[in-house]
Amino acid sequence: MTHALTWRSPIHIPHATIRIADVHAPLTKQETWRAALNGHLYLLAGTSTHPDRTDRIAGYVGISEHHTSGRAWASLTRWVRSISALDIKTIALVTLDSPHPDPDVLRVIECSVIRMLNPEIDLLNTVSAATTATQALGDRGAHWARYGHDLGTHLQQHAFSGRANRQPSPAHSLRETAIRVVLASQRALTADEIIHGVRALGGLTYSGTSPQATVRRDLTIRETHGHPGPPRVLTTRHAGRCLFFPASLTATTAVQNYLDHHADPTAA
Repeated sequence: MTHALTWRSPIHIPHATIRIADVHAPLTKQETWRAALNGHLYLLAGTSTHPDRTDRIAGYVGISEHHTSGRAWASLTRWVRSISALDIKTIALVTLDSPHPDPDVLRVIECSVIRMLNPEIDLLNTVSAATTATQALGDRGAHWARYGHDLGTHLQQHAFSGRANRQPSPAHSLRETAIRVVLASQRALTADEIIHGVRALGGLTYSGTSPQATVRRDLTIRETHGHPGPPRVLTTRHAGRCLFFPASLTATTAVQNYLDHHADPTAA
């Protein structure tokens, strides 16, 4: 593995150090496992091996101490190695200054990184909530959620070289796909528009007797519960309709963009 990895100079950020290795040759499961154990959190960054998505930037985020057993390691084995869903280009290791960080802190940081990266990176992670850890941390959770978001920004800049997928694709969960649709729109959307946008991407789709209610649950209750950070999607009402819009916009701008879109006869 020595010749397969070239480690860059460490990157020092508040309360942690990031080490990044460039991968020059395919790694075995054991080599990937050994490399990821040398930090508190890890990111495997690269491109998708799906025949229709080989140009898609992809990755997997995890907690190193969970590598030896349990669902996290089983998930990594399934998605990254067994199915070979990821062509690894770089490995990023995050080591916090505390030698024995609180597991709940690590879980919230991990989920915050996933939530930050997932809209524009095809992460193989399927879980973006940390309900138990959020409850355990109480008021401290918001601090570590912000920290995880900032860490995700550093990882995108250094591990992915600032690259991102400019067009959304289906995520590995329906909720995250809906999030991608809303964030990519740069305007307010109705539940029906989100359902249509999700269906247009392919992959998982909303179904059942009331898909609109499922959308509302995904983007309100599920987006805000189980994570102490701010929601990525907000809601407002206009003309009796509930609208969903990116948290990066004000409600006024989102609604105006929505009205402009529907006033444009060439809009899809």
